[in-house]
This record gives sequence, structure tokens and C-alpha cells, in this order.
Amino acid sequence: MTRMRCRWTLITTASALAPRWQPRSLGQTDLKTQVPLGIGTWQAGNRLLYDYSPARDAALLEAWSSAAKNGVSYFDSGDSYGTGELEGNAESLLGRFSETTANVCVHTKLATYPWRLRAEDFVAACEESGRRTGGVALVGQHWSAESYGL
Repeated sequence: MTRMRCRWTLITTASALAPRWQPRSLGQTDLKTQVPLGIGTWQAGNRLLYDYSPARDAALLEAWSSAAKNGVSYFDSGDSYGTGELEGNAESLLGRFSETTANVCVHTKLATYPWRLRAEDFVAACEESGRRTGGVALVGQHWSAESYGL
């Protein structure tokens, strides 16, 4: 219960401060965000650290909706968010959310796997992320290939 109160406080505080903040560009793009706060989505599919199950989807969607209603438009995800057969689940759930919510800016990070090191592999991964999310505004590399000795 304490955890949820903290989240609501953070969202409420962001909303209260929003009038003092001017819309800002995200990086060097023309994308704007009213509240300089983002929502991460890693838990939407992570059984290992979050004990995720689809029964949690409604609560996650409600939290994201509350954030959006209070000015948050930046949602961070990754194609590897989700474990095992749930890989990509966070992006899929974020896609469902963005279908019903205006002004959602989706940033996803593509995992650097040993089998995904060529440019065309990242292009294909980006296209798949776009299908799952309903459209990606920003894409990044999730971690360096240096961990594979490259």
C-alpha cells in the first residue's frame, strides 16, 4: 500500500508543478513534454523482480492513465521488458494504453543481443517495437555490445 501512495504523490506533485514548467523538447526532436517526468514500464512483464502476471495489467494501465491525466507524456520501455515468453510485453501493454490516450510519447530501448549486432537487425527490431507500441517516438540502444567483448 505504501508503494502506491508514493506513486500517487509523485504524480500529484508533478501535476501541481506542471503550470510552472514550460513544454520542453525531448532531445533534439520536435517532440514536447509538459512535465519533465517519465514513466518506466519494465515491470509490465517482469516475473523475476516484479512477480508480474496479466492480472496486474489493469492496475498498470490505471497508473499510467493517472500519470497521463496529470501531464506526463513520456513513457519509457524496452523490447526486452518481460521475461521468457513475455519478452516485449511491456511494449504491447504500452501499445494498448497509447491507443486510448492522447499525446503519448513512447521511448523504447532495443536490447543488444549477440544475434542483433548488424544495422538491419536493429531496423527490424525497431519495426517490431513500433508494431507492439503503435508507434515509437524515440529509440535507443539498451546496453553496449561491449559486454560481448566487441
